[in-house]
Amino acid sequence: MKTAILTFQDALNYGAVLQAYALQHTLEKTFSPDEVGVLNYHCPIIRQKHAPTYVSKKGNPLKGFLKMLRYYPLKKRRKEVFDAFKAKYLNLISYDTPEEKKRFAQAFDAIVVGSDQVWNTDLTDNDAAYFLSDFSSMKRFSYAASIGKREINAQEAERYKALASLDRISVREASAKQILSTIIPNDVYTVPDPVLLLDQAEWRAVAKPYGDLKPGSYVLLYQFNTGASLVRFAQQKAAERGCKVVSIQNVDKQIPGAQVICDASPDEFVWLFDNAACVVTNSFHGTMFSVIFEKEFYSETKMNRSTRIVELLQKYQMNDSVLENSKPTGGTRDRELSRHLVAQDRQRGFDFIALMKDAEAQRTAL
Repeated sequence: MKTAILTFQDALNYGAVLQAYALQHTLEKTFSPDEVGVLNYHCPIIRQKHAPTYVSKKGNPLKGFLKMLRYYPLKKRRKEVFDAFKAKYLNLISYDTPEEKKRFAQAFDAIVVGSDQVWNTDLTDNDAAYFLSDFSSMKRFSYAASIGKREINAQEAERYKALASLDRISVREASAKQILSTIIPNDVYTVPDPVLLLDQAEWRAVAKPYGDLKPGSYVLLYQFNTGASLVRFAQQKAAERGCKVVSIQNVDKQIPGAQVICDASPDEFVWLFDNAACVVTNSFHGTMFSVIFEKEFYSETKMNRSTRIVELLQKYQMNDSVLENSKPTGGTRDRELSRHLVAQDRQRGFDFIALMKDAEAQRTAL
């Protein structure tokens, strides 16, 4: 089954690019390497916001322009390392001109939308492409698609009705399953984010060391919008171990006594998680890679868009990794039970992909 993935491959975001690679790699093992690719679709709002020249429309326009100029070299460098990773690891399918779109429709049998927040209309500016209405000639699936929130409005509910035409539907969060089950008649499955489908060895085959950092010599801090309280907690954990803080950031905001990294490539990002002594994060994919590499980690849950992290930690019963207001909640964990729950979830993902393959077999038989 010649299959394309429709996702956020354009975003300069580690989770977005790495989940695209993970789903491609897993589907290649299910089908074959020459039958799977990532559709190089450019969602206008995502491409715009992740461009090095992007100027926010919020606030003072002059300040926004000056901020863009300040960070342009850094963002340009980040785009270069992301583009290099995608060129090496993603089988990108051209999808710009009418001729390319026609060739794609003729050559491919199926399309999979997901993972990531492809059904969060706030992020996509309600881009209809992610609801697959333009791909009716193909088998259509979703894998671990995320809505990114617990509640939707009437307009969004109307948009989600289009998903009833998909052949198989899976989402990443139980809350998304609950929402969709009230809107469409289809069976909706919950599956893990694609990054979990690759084991430690598969991720280490991709990982690339960052600079001269030594394994176990740092506490890794990975957060959106650097906050003082989470920084202090990471510094506390580093002091307990007699090591430094390494912070992966989008902007070059200095942290006293820490090494700030703004130009890591996605494969270096994987290495930084694998080799950290401890991880402090408020990122969903930061949490996911901490789980994969079985790190000691702490994830902030009292923040906007933390639904995904809360549900993940509850599902794996990793109560000892919960931070609220940058303080541990004091929960405990049965590590063997958590390991079993993670393995069970990974198998759930493989089982759904088998259902996708079965759906194509049924189509061929007809």
